[in-house]
Amino acid sequence: MRAKVRWIVLFALVLAGAGVAQPLHVQAEAESPTGTIEAWIAARSAHDVEGAVALLADPAFLIFTDFPAQGITAYEGKEEIQQVLRDYEDDNIQIRVTETPSLINGTVIWAEMQISNSLRQAGVPELEFFGEAIVEGGKIKSVIYSLTPEAKDMLAAAGYTVANPAEPGMPRSGVQNSLLRGWGSAAGILSLVCLLTGLLGRYVARNRER
Repeated sequence: MRAKVRWIVLFALVLAGAGVAQPLHVQAEAESPTGTIEAWIAARSAHDVEGAVALLADPAFLIFTDFPAQGITAYEGKEEIQQVLRDYEDDNIQIRVTETPSLINGTVIWAEMQISNSLRQAGVPELEFFGEAIVEGGKIKSVIYSLTPEAKDMLAAAGYTVANPAEPGMPRSGVQNSLLRGWGSAAGILSLVCLLTGLLGRYVARNRER
């Protein structure tokens, strides 16, 4: 009888342990850098602005390196990024992953195709972007988007100007051919530059008020 009780107790402990271990495992996967970016892409694709913003660190940066034509365009903080995502929602943006996120030297890299009403109206059916992000503790510190060479060609054919036109002989596809790939901390460097620029701007504004 005692032996049966021991086995029953042992079985119950095993079941309890399995019940605790599984959520921890799922949570660990959800908070991995690549998992966080997959959630970021899924939220944007579903027009879930609140869900996407919830994945951001504070502060966070959203950076476009070569579109529009003036070059680097950076958005700082959750409020600014939220407004950009709202604009995308109004533009009925649709996102399709062309290369799945992977972690290289601490940077998550991927490629995605973006389709929107404004692009269709401009005669551009879709644009592919390289994406690079720094993720820490399940939160996104910075996201950098840069046009693929094919996307630059497509915009040029439609009469648009980009900051860094595709050069002859440039690799034509693959997230591994991103201009920032291999820098490792490129996203972090640009985030730091944007942060310092923002702080300098606030300092100048305060002095003017005085």
